Amino acid sequence: MIGQNVAKYPEITNRIIEEGHIIGNHTYTHPKTYTLEETVLANEIKATQNIVQEVTGVTPRYFRIPFSDLTSLDTEKDLTRYNIAQDQGLISAEYNVDSKDWELNEKQKILDKIFSYDHNESSQVLLHDGGNNRQSTIEALPEIIERLRSQGINLVTVEEADTTNNPVENTKNSLTIFSKLGFLFQNILVSFTSAYFLLFLAFVMARYILLWLLNILSVFTKTAKKYSPIKEKPLVSILIACYNEEQSIQRTIQSVLDSTYKNIEIVVINDGSKDKTLNILQSNFSKNHKVQIISLLNGGKAKAINRGLKIVKGEFVLSIDADTLIYPDTLSNLLSQFNPQTGAVAGNIQVGNDANLLTKNQRLEYILGQNFDKIAFQTINSIMVIPGALGMWRLEAIKQSGGYQTDTLAEDADLTIRLIKNGWKIKYTKNALAITEAPDNISSFIKQRVRWMYGTLQVIFKHKEMLFNKKFGYFGFVVIPEFILTYFFLPIALVSNLILLFLVAKVVTIIFEIDIYFGSFFENSSLAISIILFFVFMFLYSLSVAIAIYREQSKNKWELLLYIPFNILVYRQMLWLINIWVIIKAIKGRKALWNHFEKKGEIKLLTTTKNKPNNLLSKIKKVYKNWSKKYS
Repeated sequence: MIGQNVAKYPEITNRIIEEGHIIGNHTYTHPKTYTLEETVLANEIKATQNIVQEVTGVTPRYFRIPFSDLTSLDTEKDLTRYNIAQDQGLISAEYNVDSKDWELNEKQKILDKIFSYDHNESSQVLLHDGGNNRQSTIEALPEIIERLRSQGINLVTVEEADTTNNPVENTKNSLTIFSKLGFLFQNILVSFTSAYFLLFLAFVMARYILLWLLNILSVFTKTAKKYSPIKEKPLVSILIACYNEEQSIQRTIQSVLDSTYKNIEIVVINDGSKDKTLNILQSNFSKNHKVQIISLLNGGKAKAINRGLKIVKGEFVLSIDADTLIYPDTLSNLLSQFNPQTGAVAGNIQVGNDANLLTKNQRLEYILGQNFDKIAFQTINSIMVIPGALGMWRLEAIKQSGGYQTDTLAEDADLTIRLIKNGWKIKYTKNALAITEAPDNISSFIKQRVRWMYGTLQVIFKHKEMLFNKKFGYFGFVVIPEFILTYFFLPIALVSNLILLFLVAKVVTIIFEIDIYFGSFFENSSLAISIILFFVFMFLYSLSVAIAIYREQSKNKWELLLYIPFNILVYRQMLWLINIWVIIKAIKGRKALWNHFEKKGEIKLLTTTKNKPNNLLSKIKKVYKNWSKKYS
């Protein structure tokens, strides 16, 4: 028996002994033993001896190597494997007739296979209890016995066929209390791990189903059913806080001035920059009546924005980063989403410096997060953050919610959640575009993500009273639990991603006939299963990305599909590792710093193409609209 099956099915193991059968040692995980180090194989054998003894009180005396038979004794290495078993007091009990029942799965084929051998030179017939439905094996067994006996062949037990000088029997032994406690702990750990993994799979499936359902719902649902968007042209105040942004600040302000929406004021808050930022501001915009420049001692973004909020005159406030470039119609598209219920609208942020593998994957991540996740969560008013790079707010909503606060590193997410608490609707529009500069090296990327992730943890903890609070609707019952579960499942998520890598490697090794051992999990998986597991995940993820990219408006967007394999196999692993690092920092009580990364000012506006309406989609919407009017 395999040791892990003994641990999993102790009742069956004891029944075997009680009915007078002999249990042999077949290693713990059924590996390809010739790929193992000698010490690893020895531990496999010993672990099986111990678990059988712990469960039944019996010590196995016979041993069979997985994937082996009497014809495999060709090399010194083959003999070494048997010597390892012999050193632990075990006697080899190999077969030389393989029924292939696990593969054939038909009674007649199994019979034909067995009786294709010369049984005058045979000693043992191999049949299986696993690998598939074994009904065909059970049906074939009576005829196997009858035909063998009809040929004058005697059927005996392994013990009866043993020709050694010292016949063996199952022997009873007692384990120490420490061994019993060890196996008890092992069984509990295995059970917990299995349950934990199943919960993780359920969580992943539930999240995918939820996002897909919400995306489908978003096709038919308009978030502003009761009110029409505002039609007048109110004053919009643009707030730009900057710190050491000499490479980008001029282009950012100019992109706002070039907007087709002209009823604006721009307030730039220089937060104690040590470079030439202030000089650039004064030399280029001091005489522009639409631009007001404020200079402060360095105090952080939240304080700088709050200072600007004290002097703005607009009913709506656009907050953008100092390296953001907006498109000419961005303001109009953001403003068009407001109705009396709307507190804030998030825009569509694009990575403008996608020049290397890292920034291209960030661009892919941005597109998926905005054009799939945010569109889904908008339908249940559960967008978690209006990003600092591009977000328009209703000034009344900001003031009612207490403005930007300095007790977290994610002040934008904090303010967004406080708006939701106060009953405001949060929206997203893919048509309001902006370009931002993403970190183009690993060091800057890690610093940025640590700040984001740590800040988000702070925000969730700050608003923990929303969890399962019906007052806050879906945000308390969906978004916060999802966030918490994401961190709860971090270890298994990382392991699952590594399993995905191993599945890819297994497929490659089988195709090219490379002999590498990947553990029992993979040895028990056929090529077909490995390929299915890999490509089901790839398909679901790729389809989500494809839908998000379809909703995107840049002409070179489809080339991003080429980066999906790298995104899954490498980029996602990096994000999971950073998440784990952040959790460790939080547990240790170490605060994350702002970690402002140096901008290069090399971003550019991406060529856009307006998405043409999908005719089928339009027809579906029209039918739904007519149906709603008829039955509402």
